[in-house]
Order: sequence, then structure tokens, then C-alpha cells
Amino acid sequence: TCSDSNGYIYDEEGIDRDKLAFIMDLKNNRRGRVSEYAEKYPGAVYTAVDASLDHNPLWNHAADCAFPSATQNEVNAVDAQNLVDNGVYVISEGANMPTVPEGVEIFLDNDVLYGLGKAANAGGVAVSGLEMSQNSLRLSWPREEVDQRLQNIMKSIHKQCLDAAAAYGKPGNYVHGANIAGFLKVADSMLDQGVVCSIGSLRRWLSPEFSKERGARLGAPPYYFRHAPISGGEPRYPPPIRPGTPWPSRVDPVSRRKTVGVQGVFR
Repeated sequence: TCSDSNGYIYDEEGIDRDKLAFIMDLKNNRRGRVSEYAEKYPGAVYTAVDASLDHNPLWNHAADCAFPSATQNEVNAVDAQNLVDNGVYVISEGANMPTVPEGVEIFLDNDVLYGLGKAANAGGVAVSGLEMSQNSLRLSWPREEVDQRLQNIMKSIHKQCLDAAAAYGKPGNYVHGANIAGFLKVADSMLDQGVVCSIGSLRRWLSPEFSKERGARLGAPPYYFRHAPISGGEPRYPPPIRPGTPWPSRVDPVSRRKTVGVQGVFR
């Protein structure tokens, strides 16, 4: 199957390389409607959108894999159950939250290999980050290098999801894995910057031992972390460094180029 906002086509014979090339030209270049596929290949059946239905017939065909990649909430609970009943065992989202929460629960309850959008659809944001890196470095990477970096990022995301799910008692659950891994990344960053903390963490942060430990982990000398007491005043860990003082140049392990870090300040 393949769809757009007007309807979808179902080609029982399958979509081979030539047919896929026709669809790509139809949508990317000619900006046509998917109904033209049925005109080109008479064996395909076109079904127009019917707003009166409580489900989308697109998701009610026997299949192995489904890739909802259009809009938010396009797969409701009825659609999710139809996908499961029709034997779909792999679902990878290419849009932002295309499945409603009730549908997600149906996928999880039926052990569907479900890649939720915040992980499976992270490639667009990742490439935007690569574009920012190129701008900062005043470089223009060839398409092959960008694609290779994107593949590495997606493999890393996959591993983080699996590892987080296993570590917190939900092995193989990409929903829990992605949510936990994403939360930990933000939470660790907030803790590293001193935005939130416990009293125990605060005591540890204000110790010279932790400054040395964190400096070694991030590749910066320990004296490049300035610790100031909550009540204000001069830093208790010498020597004082002005906010914004850059770290010494270091070699980035990915780009193999010299980069400059940013001063970290705990308050």
C-alpha cells in the first residue's frame, strides 16, 4: 500500500523497484496524487478517503511491516488492532506521534516490534544537527559522509533504547527504552550544569575530587570547573575562572578536528 491525503492504493502484486521509482517521481517531482498509480498500473486498487469511517482501511490489509509516516494520530485504536489482526509484526514510525496512546498499548500488548517516532524518526533532527556542525566548522561534507554519520547516529539511538530498556527491567521495549534514554540524557545534562540537584549531589559537586573526575571525563583540566557556593561569593575551588572562558583546544574524536569547549559553572 501507499497513500496520500486523498486516499491510498493497494497493489496485491507488490511494489517493485520500477513502481517505487514511479511513485518517487510522482510525489517528489510532479507533485501528483497517488491515484495516478492505479491509472498507470491497472492491477492496483485505489480507495479514496472516507471521513465517515471510524478507521482507515489503509491499515486493514495483510502485511508484515507498517510505516505510518504522515501526520499525528493517524493510527487510532481500531487501526492498531487491524494491523495486529492482519499479521503486522514490525511498525516503524516516520512521523511525530502518528499512533494514539491506545494504539501504542495494543502494539505493546501483542509484542509488536514497535519503533516509536521519537527514536525511529530522529533522522531529520540528526541531519539538522549535522548541518549545524558543517556551518560551525565551515565545511561541506559530501552526501556519502552525511549518510554514514546519520547511520551511525541511528545505530547509536537504537543501542541506547535497547540498553535503557534492559537496564530498567523492560528488555526489548523500545517505548520505555526511548523514553528513559531521552529523559536520562536531559536529566544528566541538567545535573552536570547544576540546574537541579539533591543535597548529596551538591556536596559531591562542590568537592575538588569531583572536579578532577569530571574534568578527566570531559577532556578538560580539573581547574577549568569553577564551583561557587549557593550563598554566592568567590569560588571555593581555586583558581577562579571567569564564566565563558574556553577550554583549551582539543581533538574531537568524530571529526578529528580541533574544537573549543565552553566553560562550565556550578552554582
